[in-house]
Amino acid sequence: MKNLQDIEKMTLEELETASESVEVPRDLERHLKEVLLSEELKPTRKIPVWVPYAVAAAVACAVVLGIPRGPKDTFDDPQLAYASVEETFRLISAKMSKGMDIAMAEQQKSLEIIENTLK
Repeated sequence: MKNLQDIEKMTLEELETASESVEVPRDLERHLKEVLLSEELKPTRKIPVWVPYAVAAAVACAVVLGIPRGPKDTFDDPQLAYASVEETFRLISAKMSKGMDIAMAEQQKSLEIIENTLK
C-alpha cells in the first residue's frame, strides 16, 4: 500500500497501470444498487400528522390578533383635541423656523466665502 505522497509523485502512466491492477469485486454494482435503494438511506424522521394543523392554527391566530382595530380616540372633548393639534403644529412650526434660520445662516457664510474667494 502506497502513502499519499507516493501516489502524488506517480506519473499518469503509472496511475493508469495501477488502476488496472486493482481487483474490483464482481457483484460490486449489484451491491451498490441494493444499498442505494435500501430503506437505510431513506429519511427516518417523519412529520407527525398534527403539525400542519398546528402551524395553520398558529398563523390564523397571528393574523387575527395582529389586525389593527383602528385608532383609539384619546380625547372626549373635540375642542381639547383641536387645541392639542394646534399646539403640536405650533411646536413643529417653531422647530422648522429654527432649522430654516440655521440653514440661512450657513448659506450666508457659504456665499461670503465664495465672494471672498472670487475677489
